[in-house]
Amino acid sequence: MRPGWHALTSLVPVYASFRSHAHFRSLAQLLRAKAPDSPDRAAWAAWIVSLAWASSIASLLTSGIIALILSIATSGLYATFVYQGQSDFNRYIRASGGEPTERAHAMEIVGLVIAVFIAMGIVYSTLTPIG
Repeated sequence: MRPGWHALTSLVPVYASFRSHAHFRSLAQLLRAKAPDSPDRAAWAAWIVSLAWASSIASLLTSGIIALILSIATSGLYATFVYQGQSDFNRYIRASGGEPTERAHAMEIVGLVIAVFIAMGIVYSTLTPIG
């Protein structure tokens, strides 16, 4: 799985839901081979991505504090999605006898810093009155 391509996949509304379903289904199949009691979160993943897209579009169609709340909800949905996928993958690695390595690549750190500045700008522009 390539993180960059996955991020770009999330930009296409309906396709993102199908890809999320497929990835979580693959992860569930891998995990079930090692830990049979593991749940299949494929449908859950598709719903989370679909809800995130709906929330994101709704935030673009509104303004002010409502847009900010919807943007935060969208971020929360995606954070939950990523957290659950990573947790399931870590569980698979542990069930396979390994130990997950935690690391952040330079591009991830750069992307995070840029995202924080963009988020701060959005919050500032949303809460600052025009005029």
